[in-house]
Amino acid sequence: MKSLIWVVVVLLYQDSLALAQTLRVGLLDFPPFAMESEEEYLPVRGIIAERLVKALGTTGLKYDIKIYPAKRLFLYFKNNNLDFIIPSESQIKRFKDIAVFSDKPIVNLQLRAYSYSKDTRLPENQNALNGKRVTLIRGYSYFGLLDYIRDPSNRIEKRIVNNHESG
Repeated sequence: MKSLIWVVVVLLYQDSLALAQTLRVGLLDFPPFAMESEEEYLPVRGIIAERLVKALGTTGLKYDIKIYPAKRLFLYFKNNNLDFIIPSESQIKRFKDIAVFSDKPIVNLQLRAYSYSKDTRLPENQNALNGKRVTLIRGYSYFGLLDYIRDPSNRIEKRIVNNHESG
């Protein structure tokens, strides 16, 4: 991870390193990987966020890390308000023409399905969601499944909530 950060920092920030500017870092609000911290001494918390803080701390660069919902994160990056982001693989295609990305993933995630009923057969692929009811937490891309879930021909009933507690 440390070498990945160094490569990306140097590529993205090579012209400004001598100017001692602050590296503007944006992370997707994605618990437990990255979320806002309530502690004053720790700007962000989460599995990836804390590793990133540790790695950036070794660079000697000034940096500012903030957590954003997906749309704002991508808008800020596209408009050059952020120098560095860590998107999911499904989101990389949005920026393939304007950014440099590592071929190596930082972490591999699995999307899991849960049911209140023991008798409910859990879906093993996206087609198994057809005709079912799902709860979605606002702000997540669901690894590219949102377009499929939103497609009316798949007859998926959606319940959208604002946070994990409401889900």
